[in-house]
Amino acid sequence: MEWKIIDSLACPSTGTAFSIATSSKDIKLILWYKDSYFLRPGNIISTQSPEMLINGKPRDLKIIHAFPYDSQLWTSILHKTDCPGNIKAFHQPCANKRGCLFKLCPYGMKLYTPESVEV
Repeated sequence: MEWKIIDSLACPSTGTAFSIATSSKDIKLILWYKDSYFLRPGNIISTQSPEMLINGKPRDLKIIHAFPYDSQLWTSILHKTDCPGNIKAFHQPCANKRGCLFKLCPYGMKLYTPESVEV
């Protein structure tokens, strides 16, 4: 079965992410996962082989839980994740002062430091 990613959110306080995946039969799930790979809209997850494939390449995606999609649940997750990249209107560098457990920012931002501010 193939699943297309239609939206994703990062949760810096846990180092995990959430994605909405939809099947060809219009079944929607919210995937809660941990991986060094951040799923982006348009990515395709294939579960037809013994391995999980993302865009045709094997990945070791660690799915923590899958929920049936619910717009209120998705909105709640968005408001609780506290990642500037999730609102799609972030500015460089990242101003998340609460700490982030991602080794690499899923959105490609650099952590705010006094040295990162251009004068």
